Amino acid sequence: MAILLNTPVWVWFLLLFLITRGVSALKPREIPLSRLFIIPLLFLAAGVYHLSDFAFYPAVPVFVLSSMLFCLIRISLLWKDPVEYHASSGLIHRPGSPFVLILVLVAFVFKFAMTVLLERGAISAHFFAFQCLWGAGSGIITGLSWGSLLYTLYRIRETGSLPFLKSR
Repeated sequence: MAILLNTPVWVWFLLLFLITRGVSALKPREIPLSRLFIIPLLFLAAGVYHLSDFAFYPAVPVFVLSSMLFCLIRISLLWKDPVEYHASSGLIHRPGSPFVLILVLVAFVFKFAMTVLLERGAISAHFFAFQCLWGAGSGIITGLSWGSLLYTLYRIRETGSLPFLKSR
């Protein structure tokens, strides 16, 4: 119980924000393209920020490799899914899906548990297996979120709706 009570208030606000984003993703909606970047950028920033606590090897290479791998996995899982972009309004139609809610909850629990282990001194940040686990977990979360974003941008690019994404 002390762990929960001693957690900074901003962490609980972050959890509330993530849950709100995940719940809103459960139902079909139209959102501006710019809002698609929020979760991937948040996970990338959190991953890079926490990796700064570790030596370069092995956490950073594991993070980069797992990010790329899971980005490709997410893209391949979405490959046949249509993307509806309305160029006139700049809105993307998103079908409802539990993916975002599950991803943000898993990400929060993973980061919270790993941080608690570090803060309580239960494990050292210099422990090789811990660095691999941190890099892989952060990379998986980051890669899955970026895979969704990149797939959506690729599909929009195919339609030629966004000038900066048009193929030559």
